[in-house]
Amino acid sequence: MDYSEKIKSIQPCQMIGMALEFSGSWFLRNVLAENNPESTNIIFDGLIPHIFNLAVHPSGSNVLITLTQACNIDQLSQIICNLILPSAIIIRVSLNVTGSKTIRRLIQLLKRSCFINPVVTALAEGFHVLMQDQHGAFVIHRCLAQLGSKQNEVLYREATRTCVTLATHERGCVELNSFINNISGPCRDLLLDTITDNTVFLSQDPKGNFVIQHILDLQHPVFTKKICIRLQGYYIRLSVQKSGSHVVERCLKSSEMRFAVADLVNSKRLSLVAHDQFGNYVIQTALKVTKDKDRLSYGYLRKALEPHLESLASHLHGKNLTKLIKDAPPI
Repeated sequence: MDYSEKIKSIQPCQMIGMALEFSGSWFLRNVLAENNPESTNIIFDGLIPHIFNLAVHPSGSNVLITLTQACNIDQLSQIICNLILPSAIIIRVSLNVTGSKTIRRLIQLLKRSCFINPVVTALAEGFHVLMQDQHGAFVIHRCLAQLGSKQNEVLYREATRTCVTLATHERGCVELNSFINNISGPCRDLLLDTITDNTVFLSQDPKGNFVIQHILDLQHPVFTKKICIRLQGYYIRLSVQKSGSHVVERCLKSSEMRFAVADLVNSKRLSLVAHDQFGNYVIQTALKVTKDKDRLSYGYLRKALEPHLESLASHLHGKNLTKLIKDAPPI
């Protein structure tokens, strides 16, 4: 079929309707595949005012991607400008299920071109919004996977600037942990340093505690120590909180367990922690880790808890702790 002749009979106002319909989009993609500049120009002129609508529509997205591959450099520049000026457009596209796929495909196509930097810069302007949304976060992670650290530098800066807000968001904390996993070097260290500056606040947050736990799980000696030192004086308070108790247990299992152990051993509220619905798990963890790695502290903990074994044995949250102590050999 001579697509180039048929396309000449189509009015520009008809083009967007065709692109958003399955058979019409199939036809337009076949025309573009012929690499006929005249036909490409006709399609471009008909579709350039409708870039947003194309990007968020399943059939239109396929046409848009094919058009970006077939058009010349000036036309490609206009397409990118219509996506990123203002940047709110590409943010809205990225938050859409189909639009997210479109932008990810564009990143793949443009990664070695001069257009990738303005695209990433536009995405960075809505970084915190994208990272709080599943589809938006997919776009950010595609940048991390496909582009170099220099190209992603603006994203690293935004991650550092907004990390506390993200860490306390239900979706944002998950995506922030994934972001941490996918970067390295000085930019990662700066991000981790900023997050751990807020250790006490995040450890008590229902979502933020997962980010602190994640950093502890990385077993980075500098940031593990920083977290454990920052929490000195707070371990008892955290132990009786649902969120904080998980952080304390992670600290107890870390290479810097001594800071948490010292707070527990020296506390006059150890019995209250042992009777608590969350704190009893912290004490169990403390006994297990000190038994293997710090016999002196283990002895102090045992000695402090033994006067309370009777009340713990009859308490809803103390039975397993009592059994752990009674089943252990004498000190």
